[in-house]
Amino acid sequence: MGLLAMLIPLNTINSALSAIKANSKALEANAENVANSQTEGYRPIESIFESRPEGGVEVRMDQGPVPPEGQSGVDLAEEAVDSIAYQAGYKANLAVIRRYDQMIGRLLDVVG
Repeated sequence: MGLLAMLIPLNTINSALSAIKANSKALEANAENVANSQTEGYRPIESIFESRPEGGVEVRMDQGPVPPEGQSGVDLAEEAVDSIAYQAGYKANLAVIRRYDQMIGRLLDVVG
């Protein structure tokens, strides 16, 4: 086993990457919901985050309930809060990957 493999657990990076992808997909659904907030009969997309057995996270998309006639099912306040949460999740996991990139660079400087 190589030195890097022993020192840097790749499952951490894989978990962070899966979280970035999941938050990105959730943000896309969030944007679609906001764009359709005035569309009569629109059923918002619900993003459901689930842990994967091998580590990391994935997001499953589910259609929201049918709204009352003449209305959209989108709650803009809820979408705003969700957007903030998805952006924070994206940024936090991106910071993990950046930190690992810095660690690898320093390790290579020491080993190299």
